[in-house]
Amino acid sequence: MLSLCLIAPAWSDMGEKPFIPKEISAAPLAEEPGKVLAKTQLMVGTPLLVRGRTAFPVRENQTFGLDDVIHTPADARLRLKLPNGDALHIGEGSTLAVSEQADANWLVQIWEGAVTLYAAPNAQGQGRLETPFGVLAAGEGKLGVIVPGDRPGLTVYAFNNWRAWDAKEKEAQFRLNSASQDWSVDAAWKGKVGEAVSLSAGNMLRLYEEGARIDRFSPEIEVDLTFLTSPEGEALREAVVAFDKGQVEQARNRLLQIQTAFPGNAQTAYYLGAIALERGEHFETIRQWQQFIKTDPNGAATKGVPERLTLLINQEMRAEVEKALKLESTLSQAAPEPGTVAVLPFANRGDANQAILSKGLAAMMISDLSKVPNLRVLERSKLQMLADEIALSQSGLVDAQSSVRAGRMLRAEKLLIGDYKVQDDGN
Repeated sequence: MLSLCLIAPAWSDMGEKPFIPKEISAAPLAEEPGKVLAKTQLMVGTPLLVRGRTAFPVRENQTFGLDDVIHTPADARLRLKLPNGDALHIGEGSTLAVSEQADANWLVQIWEGAVTLYAAPNAQGQGRLETPFGVLAAGEGKLGVIVPGDRPGLTVYAFNNWRAWDAKEKEAQFRLNSASQDWSVDAAWKGKVGEAVSLSAGNMLRLYEEGARIDRFSPEIEVDLTFLTSPEGEALREAVVAFDKGQVEQARNRLLQIQTAFPGNAQTAYYLGAIALERGEHFETIRQWQQFIKTDPNGAATKGVPERLTLLINQEMRAEVEKALKLESTLSQAAPEPGTVAVLPFANRGDANQAILSKGLAAMMISDLSKVPNLRVLERSKLQMLADEIALSQSGLVDAQSSVRAGRMLRAEKLLIGDYKVQDDGN
């Protein structure tokens, strides 16, 4: 059950909205903040940093310090990384400042605009989003906040918590259209007067001077606010346009920025793989396209990526095998790599109809050995290709001398070979 405690409505003491100069300084910032309270991960348009009474364009990897003001004009959006790992997406037309408070992981003050907060589970405490109506204390969850600048009022959307995200990613990627699920959120709204109100997932709180109202909201609102505040989609569009125009380096730089901020973006992996292929960086293509297939298998199948990837992997493995054969005399003298083992297909010494077990038994052995700490199992497909090249296995029989030869070429510390025979029990 989502529990968002509310004490409302109330005006806080955060002061008047900061002055935003119309003129933007062309000069770079004179110095970095003494203490970094937030950092830009991705942006579109030209967000502004106001320090004192001077406005500067926000640059890539911009850092923000105490009382730095951030303003996003029309068509500008920004993703901020906060000190404890939380992320704040800022939509256009927003004005806010980063600050600090002794009992909070971070403090952001927002006077107007729309933001989406992604708060990760953190045992050290909560972050605080302060508005003219009060403070949202967030320990865990995805929350949306809209503060209209032209009239009193505020809306808080309680979406989901961290467990609705994909934990397999290095940085969790949120699954949309999940607001109707019953996720627990660690968050609270704190004002100076009013009654405490509990919210369940999929509920929104609208706050006015005369009182508060709780309503349900549709999943479409979550999707709309997510894209309204996130720079991800527009940044990807810019990258694809640059790619289509042949501006490959510009597209690559933009795609790398997106992938850093959003590791689970499937299209980013696809285009980075395509660019790496043009540059002849086949291992990078393989890495990116494997991620694409994992993240969006249907999209990858539509583009024919699995087939292209298989051909590319085989091509690279054959090149490595040919290189190994040419350098056999050198490789055989090199010291083996510690903690490595090569597992060869088992030789069938019985009925030819049971030959299918050869690779299956090896695969089972590889699966078990892969779980052993500090042990690296060499790639089976590369090993098989090398075995074929040097005629390691003939007529289902394993030649011991050829096995040793293959192991040395692969610099395996250990080589696992074996055979099998299926006994007929007469049934």
